[in-house]
Amino acid sequence: LLVCGDATLADLHAIVQIAFGRRDDRRHHFVIRGKTYGDGNVMPENTTLATFGFRPKERFEYEYGGR
Repeated sequence: LLVCGDATLADLHAIVQIAFGRRDDRRHHFVIRGKTYGDGNVMPENTTLATFGFRPKERFEYEYGGR
């Protein structure tokens, strides 16, 4: 998926849910540079993806239905 830098983590979660036909009925979180965002942890609604300053090809995790 190609997502604009002004998308928030909440936006990205919604986009992934739509793209993969999910119903948003399970726990989920992102792990970015060792810090977990979501499922009771910090998931700043106003923090955009651009805020993280990702490098080209840098990866992070999105876990849905786990933990």
